[in-house]
Amino acid sequence: MKKQGLLFVLLTVALLASLLFSSCGDDAQETPSEDVTESGTSGVSDGTEFESGSSTGSTSTESGGGHVGSGDDMFDDGNDPEHTCVGAWTVTREATCLEAGEEQLKCECGKVLETRVIAAGHVIVKQDALAATCTGEGREAYEFCQRCDYNTYKTVKALGHDKKTHAAKAPTCTEKGHEAYDACTRCDYSTFVEVSTVDHVYENGLCKWCQKEYGGQPFAYSSNGDGTCTLTGMGECKDTSLEIPLKAENGEYVVAIGENAFARQNIVSVSFETGSRVTSIGVAAFDGCARLSRLTLPDGLKTIFERAFKGCKSLNSLTIPSSVESIGSSAFRGCFKLIEVYNLSSHLTVTAGEDTVNGLLGLYALDVYTDQNTPSCIRTEKDGFVFYEKGDERYLLGRTGSLMRLSLPADLDGKSYSVYRYAFFGDALLTHLTIPEKVTSIGQYAFAGCESLLDVNFDGESTLARIEANAFSECSSLWQFTLPESLAEIKGGAFSKCYALVEIFDFSAAIKVEAKNEKDHGGIGAYAIGVYTSRDAVSRVFEDGEGFRFYAETHSKYLVGYTGEKTVLTLPVSCLGEEYRIYRYAFFGNTRVTSVALSGKVSGIGEYAFSGCTALADVTFSESVVSIDANAFFGCDALTSAAFAKTSGWLIATTASAISGTGVKATELSDTATAAKYLRSTYAARYWRYMPPDPNWSGWY
Repeated sequence: MKKQGLLFVLLTVALLASLLFSSCGDDAQETPSEDVTESGTSGVSDGTEFESGSSTGSTSTESGGGHVGSGDDMFDDGNDPEHTCVGAWTVTREATCLEAGEEQLKCECGKVLETRVIAAGHVIVKQDALAATCTGEGREAYEFCQRCDYNTYKTVKALGHDKKTHAAKAPTCTEKGHEAYDACTRCDYSTFVEVSTVDHVYENGLCKWCQKEYGGQPFAYSSNGDGTCTLTGMGECKDTSLEIPLKAENGEYVVAIGENAFARQNIVSVSFETGSRVTSIGVAAFDGCARLSRLTLPDGLKTIFERAFKGCKSLNSLTIPSSVESIGSSAFRGCFKLIEVYNLSSHLTVTAGEDTVNGLLGLYALDVYTDQNTPSCIRTEKDGFVFYEKGDERYLLGRTGSLMRLSLPADLDGKSYSVYRYAFFGDALLTHLTIPEKVTSIGQYAFAGCESLLDVNFDGESTLARIEANAFSECSSLWQFTLPESLAEIKGGAFSKCYALVEIFDFSAAIKVEAKNEKDHGGIGAYAIGVYTSRDAVSRVFEDGEGFRFYAETHSKYLVGYTGEKTVLTLPVSCLGEEYRIYRYAFFGNTRVTSVALSGKVSGIGEYAFSGCTALADVTFSESVVSIDANAFFGCDALTSAAFAKTSGWLIATTASAISGTGVKATELSDTATAAKYLRSTYAARYWRYMPPDPNWSGWY
C-alpha cells in the first residue's frame, strides 16, 4: 500500500508538471477559467484530486457536438470540420467620426467567433486651393467631412490692386483720348475715363490733325428747289459735337431739320451757326440721342415736332427761344434730367411738373424761368459729377465720366445731398457703387436699368433715410446689397426685376427684410437666399474661377449666376464636393450661351433659370437632375435639342404649384427634338422625375 500510494503521488506530480510546462510554453494559449464536463459541472482541478474518467483541460465531445474555435477551450485547435464560419463580418455598431464601431464574425449556428473594433474617423473630401484676386478672397487647399461639420477651410485675404499710373492722352478729331488713370496689372480695375473726339481745329484752312479742308460739316441734305434745303442726316460727318451750318455745301440755306435726321446718334452737343434760318425741327429728329447734354436752339425757330428730343436723357438745361410757337406731343418725353427750363416764348406757358402740354417740356423740371438772365443752379464739379443746388435743395444729377467702379462724392461743399431721380438711369458701364455717408436719399429710377451693376455698399456712418420707387429696378446683375442702419423706408418696386439679388446685409433699425418676400420694402428680398443682420456675417457667395457664381450654406448649395464670356458651357460637377441646384433666373437673359451641359451633381433647375437665353440651341441633362421648375427655358426660341440621361419617370404639372401631374412618355423624351419642344413651348409649369425605391425600376413607359 505504501508503494502504491507513493506511485500515485508521483504520477500526480508528473501530470501537474506536464500541465504547467504546456501552459508556460504556449504564449498564445490562455488557461481557461473552467471546462464543461459531461455532467455540466466544473472540470477544473483544485490540485489535490481527480475524478475517475475525467480529462483535465479538454471539453467533452459528446456526439461530436462541442463548439470549436470559440477561444474558450485550452486545447482547442479550431479545426473541427463541423464548425466553420460562413458569410461576412457583420457590423453591430456603426462607427462615427468620433466614436468607434464594432463588427462580429459568427458561426453558422449563431455563436460569436470573434469581435473586433471599427476605428472612428472622418469621411474626408479634399478640395483644391482657390487663388485670391485683387478684390475677392481665396482659400487654402482644405478638407471636410461628408458626415459631420469637420472642416479645415481657411480664407486667403484679397490681394488689393497692383496699380500702375498712365498719363493722359489728348483727343483729336479722329481719335478719342483719355484722362490720366490708374489700372491694375492683375485685374480689370481701372479709373480710365475716355475723352470723346473733338471737332476739327482748322489752321490756314486745314484741320491740324486730319488735314481736312474746311468746308463745313458734310451732312446730308434734301433740296427744296427754292434755294433752301432740309438737313436729313449725318452724311459723312463723324463728329459728336455738331454745328448746324447756315448753308449746305451747294450754297442752299438750311431751313429745317428733317424727320429722324439724327435719331439715336452718339452726339453730345448741338448748336446752330450764327444767323441760322432753321424754323422747324422734324419728327423724332434727335430721338434717342442719350448722350446729348448741350443743346442751343436757334433764334427764329418756330416749330418743334413730336418726339423731336424724346429720350435725350442727358439734357439738364434748355432755353426755348422767343420765336417758338408750338411743341409737338412727347417732344421731350424721357428727358429725365431736364430740370431747368428757360422759357422765353410768349406763345407757351410752361409749368414745372406739367405732364400734359408742350411736349412734356416741364414734366421733369424743378425750375422754369422766363428771364434768361436768371443764374443757373446747375454746376459741374471737376470730377465730372453734375449737381443742382438751390437753397437747401442739393441733388446729384449724374456724371460725365465713365468709371466702372464709382464712389459718389463725399459731400457738396461739406453738405449732404440727395441722388436725383434718373441720375444714373441706364448707365451700362457702372459695375460697383459706393455711397458715402452724406447721401440722404436715392430718387426714383436713380440707378434703374444699370444692367452691369454688381454690388452696392455704404461708407462710414450712413445717413441714408429713404430709397424711392424703382430706384434700382432692373439691375439684373446686382447680387448683393447692404442696408445701412439709418435706412427707414424703401418705396414700391425699388428692387423689382433684380433677379440676381440673392444676398442682403440688413443693418437697418427700421426695416426687416425677409427672403422670398416680393411685396415688402420694394421687393428687395424677392430673390434672396440669405439675409444677414449680424455685423460679423460674411458673404456666402463665391466664384469658382471659371465665372460660375455659387451660394453655399450648410445644407443647400446653389448656382446663382455666370459672369464669364464662354458660349459653350459645361456646368461644374459639384459645389464644394456636394450636389447643387441651379437657382431661379441664374442665366436669365444671357444672349451669348449656345450650349449647356449639366453634369454630375446638378439636382434641379429653378424657374426662369435659362429664360431669355435666345442663342441657346442644345442642353444636356445628367441623370442627377430630378426637377425642372416652371418656365426654366421660356423664350429659348433657338432650343432644338434636349438630351435626357434618364427619360423615364418624368411628370408634368398643369400649374406651377401643383403637387401631382401626368406622365411624359420616355419615348418622347428620348427624341432630343421632341424633348426640346417640351421645354421650349409646352413648358408652362413644373417637371419632375419620380424616384422609386427599387433601383431596377425603369418607369412607366
